[in-house]
Amino acid sequence: MSVLSTIRTGAMIARKGVAKHLPEILTAASTGGVVVCVVLSVDGTVKAVRLYDKKSGELGRPLTKAEMVEYLWKCYIPVFVAASGTIAAMIGATSINLKRNATLLSMYAIEKKAFDEYKGKTKELFGEKKEQKIFDEIAKDKVAETANVPYKIIGEEDFRVLDVYSGYKYRGGSKEKILRAENRINARMLQGGEMYCSYAELRDELGWDYISYGDDVGFNVNNLVQFKFSSQLDKDGTPMLVVDFISRPTADYKDIYKTDYGAMY
Repeated sequence: MSVLSTIRTGAMIARKGVAKHLPEILTAASTGGVVVCVVLSVDGTVKAVRLYDKKSGELGRPLTKAEMVEYLWKCYIPVFVAASGTIAAMIGATSINLKRNATLLSMYAIEKKAFDEYKGKTKELFGEKKEQKIFDEIAKDKVAETANVPYKIIGEEDFRVLDVYSGYKYRGGSKEKILRAENRINARMLQGGEMYCSYAELRDELGWDYISYGDDVGFNVNNLVQFKFSSQLDKDGTPMLVVDFISRPTADYKDIYKTDYGAMY
C-alpha cells in the first residue's frame, strides 16, 4: 500500500469516527468553552480596569459610558469569540441528536409496520390456530432462553409469568389480573379521554416493576393494548404463562394523528 493510500484510508477512518461521535465532541467542546469564557472574562476585566485607569489618568477625569465602550470593548473580544463558539457547539450537538432521534423513530415505525404486516399475513395464510401454534413454539424457546432468569415476586400466588417484551419473569397475580389491566388501560384511552398511555403506566397497572424505557414507548387509541398468551411449563415442570403483545408499544405513541410512516393526515 502506498503512502498516499495509507493517508487516504486514515483520513476516511478519522472522518467516520468524528461523524459518529460528533455530538459527544461538540458537547465536550461546549463544556470546555464555558470554562474558557469564565477565564477570558476575568482576564478581560483585569485588562479593562488597567486601561480604564490609564485613560482616566490621561484625561484627568472618569470616563463616560460612551468612552468606556470606545476604549474598553476590545478587551472582551476573546470572550465574545469563545462564547460564540460555545453556543455554536451547543446548538450543533442538540441539532444532531434531534436529527438522529427522528431517524430512529422513523426506522422504528417502518420496522413495526413490517412486523405487523408479517403477523397479519401469517394469520391470513394459516389461520388463527396456526398462528397460535407458531407463537407457542416461540414461547417455548423464550422459556428455555430465560430458564436462569430469577423471578420477581409481586404477589403470594404461585402464578408464574414470562413477559416476552421485557424479558422479566414474575411470580404472583393471575391471568385475570392481566386482562383486567388491559381493559382498564384501554378504557382510559377510549372513554377517559387520555388518548394514549405509556408502557410504564401499563406495568404499574399490572403490578410489575418500573423499567428505564417504560416512558419512552406506549399505546394509543390507534394501537390499543392487546395481550396474547401461551401456556408453557417452567424448567421444574410448573405451569407458566408466557405473555406478549399482539401489537407492541411504539416510540411515537403520543403522536396519535400520525400515520405509520410518521406523516400527518
